[in-house]
Amino acid sequence: MSKRKLEILNEIFKMITDYIIENKVEFVSLNKKVYMSLNNNFKIIELDNSLDFCNNCYYGKTMIKVDKWISYSQGVKIADPNNYNVEYIAVKFKENDKDLPLELVIYTFIHELAHALTIPEKHQIKNLSNSAKKKLGKLQPMQNNDKKSIPLHHNRSFYLNLIILLRIAEKLNIYILPKEFNSFVYNKIIRYDSMINPEDNMSKGKIPLF
Repeated sequence: MSKRKLEILNEIFKMITDYIIENKVEFVSLNKKVYMSLNNNFKIIELDNSLDFCNNCYYGKTMIKVDKWISYSQGVKIADPNNYNVEYIAVKFKENDKDLPLELVIYTFIHELAHALTIPEKHQIKNLSNSAKKKLGKLQPMQNNDKKSIPLHHNRSFYLNLIILLRIAEKLNIYILPKEFNSFVYNKIIRYDSMINPEDNMSKGKIPLF
């Protein structure tokens, strides 16, 4: 079953990247439109016990290696577009020895692909709101030093790019959000992204192609 899921994710990756190239889709980096060319050399793999090394991985993980950061504005840095690399996207197929629903696996892959299509950002901790810090504490390790800068993985650019990918996925019949969330409104997507539950049939979405 894991082999079949990997085949499906690779098929989805090709469909989405072909669509992006054919339609010259632009993504977002700090409110600027950018055309992202995805390197096909990264791997799509199963997130299993050998990779699940933190409590913040949830159902997927995108490994991005940044070799150089450049200043964007006061307290904000971005990865130099020519000096970072996506190494792999890993998606969890099982939890507690039970197969996760294919709907969740596919949504998780789209979520992780949004990371791969978002230029990494670093923000100074003192510039983050308390609500952002609270949310980040659930998603990634935090530091107490306000002068430090930390990678901000789930930033505004990420969610806007996730919306772009979800629109593409709907057009291609890959994944359709539940009716109450499919208006592609920023706040609704953030809420959906944080609540999706493999035990809740209402939150799984639909995958007509599969």
